[in-house]
Amino acid sequence: MSKVEILSGPETRYSGFFTITETRLRFLKKDGTMSRPVTRDNMDRPDASAVLLYDRGENAVVLVRQFRYSVFAGGDGGWMTEVVAGTLDPEDNPEQAARREVMEETGYAITDLDHIFTFYPSPGGCSEKVYLYLAEVDDGKREAEGGGAPGEEEDIEVLKVPVPEALAMMKRGEIVDGKTLIALQWFMEKYGG
Repeated sequence: MSKVEILSGPETRYSGFFTITETRLRFLKKDGTMSRPVTRDNMDRPDASAVLLYDRGENAVVLVRQFRYSVFAGGDGGWMTEVVAGTLDPEDNPEQAARREVMEETGYAITDLDHIFTFYPSPGGCSEKVYLYLAEVDDGKREAEGGGAPGEEEDIEVLKVPVPEALAMMKRGEIVDGKTLIALQWFMEKYGG
């Protein structure tokens, strides 16, 4: 017996920046029986790479600040302080996407990436998986100003924040982005505050 039985779908309900599909299915319950038919929606979004940039010489992290419409629509102003992140292009692997996004958003050329975690930020309704990394940088590796990719209407501010201040911002609730909170909590555990 299959653990999931697709009864219909997935059927596309919306296609734009992301795609929303609807599927009718049954799944194997813990008691060994199949569930009643249920309908589940999925926001199909490409996977993403995210990178916490660390300048060891200055004991600082490099974060970015940019406008996020969904945050604005949720009533929280719209501007987010977060780690560098971006979606994978079809030809990308997660490390290629991480390097490209770091260059576009901050101007730093990175080589070594240390994998922190891979996780689903919102598994109740979204297929996106995030590959989270740490990369060390210094101003000698900065090849450009950053600020975002031309043509993508990005307006990204690059912030170099001393580690104690970044952790204080997190504790004060000034950093509320999930991937950034995960990265900073991991950093605190591995390197201390």
